[in-house]
Amino acid sequence: MSKKDKDTESTKPKKDKGTESTKPKKDKHTAPDGEAEATETAASTKENVLEDLPFKERDAQKAYEKHLEACEAIPAKTATTPSFAISDAIMLGLLVAKHAEQDKKRLKKLHEIGESNYDLIMQLYSLTLALSYAEMRWRNARKQISKTPKKTVGQQAKDIRKELLDAADYVWRNDPDIKETLKEIREGSGLRDLAEDLQRLAALFLDNWSDVQGRSEITHQDIESAEQTALDVLDIVLLDEQKEALLIRNRVFALFQQAYAEACETGRFLYRNTPKEAAERYPGLRHTKTPKKPQNPPPQPPIDTPSPQ
Repeated sequence: MSKKDKDTESTKPKKDKGTESTKPKKDKHTAPDGEAEATETAASTKENVLEDLPFKERDAQKAYEKHLEACEAIPAKTATTPSFAISDAIMLGLLVAKHAEQDKKRLKKLHEIGESNYDLIMQLYSLTLALSYAEMRWRNARKQISKTPKKTVGQQAKDIRKELLDAADYVWRNDPDIKETLKEIREGSGLRDLAEDLQRLAALFLDNWSDVQGRSEITHQDIESAEQTALDVLDIVLLDEQKEALLIRNRVFALFQQAYAEACETGRFLYRNTPKEAAERYPGLRHTKTPKKPQNPPPQPPIDTPSPQ
């Protein structure tokens, strides 16, 4: 870089290196009004944007696993849900990461004189991949919830499990193989094991129904109830997994947002003499706009016409 260029670039205010990547500035989250057109062009408006991303799911999973430890260090109370579509953030992240890669020599020079966090900017691409995987993981967990389970379903499942185990102990008291199976069922703990126990007990009774008839008061309706309760318990498990997936997604987004904000702030400085190009290459995070449906104009009152004389 020439002395003149270095003197020009060094006019950018110095950062406190100890805090440069800990918290994004307020103006990093939204784009100026002049960037709306560039942002709408960059981000996709497809609902299935996560299925059309230009990278493999396996690559996204690797990036997710790479950043998982750093995500877990983010306090849950600061990992809030974004106010705009994650799909927009992902598409913009890919765009800005591509331009940062093209400008990396200039970005690195700024880093060398203490004007940017080059390492953080260069993580933007992998954080974008990680965010896409975290979003898909959360969406999959959300889809699996069939309904909101009742608060009492856990205790109900335990009661049914005990009833079936007591009946099974009596019916198969002389069968060593089934007694061993019942022993294994009793050793389980936790909600997922509770659901599995009910499913195994229901299958045991149905597969050996001829042994049950006349020797127990268990009915087919009891077995159906056990199977349904097992599904309700699994809903509780999946609901917990959904909450966990949402928290991790929000934590990944927090890291992504830091890298994105750093890239945009530094990139706009590089293109400070060409504001339009700066907005196109480094747009702020914002919603994509969808065309509004035309509304019918309100009916106009009739115009009184003078009657002929």
